Amino acid sequence: MAMMLNCREVAEQASQALDKPQGFMARLAMRFHLFMCVDCRRYVTHLGLVSQVTKRDDSIVEPAEADVERTLKALMARRDD
Repeated sequence: MAMMLNCREVAEQASQALDKPQGFMARLAMRFHLFMCVDCRRYVTHLGLVSQVTKRDDSIVEPAEADVERTLKALMARRDD
């Protein structure tokens, strides 16, 4: 794994980190990127908040993988504008 992650890799790893613990180097690379990228810091913060809310409310269902992928692509495209 390269030490410097790009924004897309951070988004993917942040989602994975909610499901399973990440290794030391993965966490270090993520923190390094988040230190430099305010957009990813904001994204990871919001992702964590959404995760906390959905864990508390059993009536919220997990979105389909296609919906998540479409949303991430739209966010990344918007960031590139």
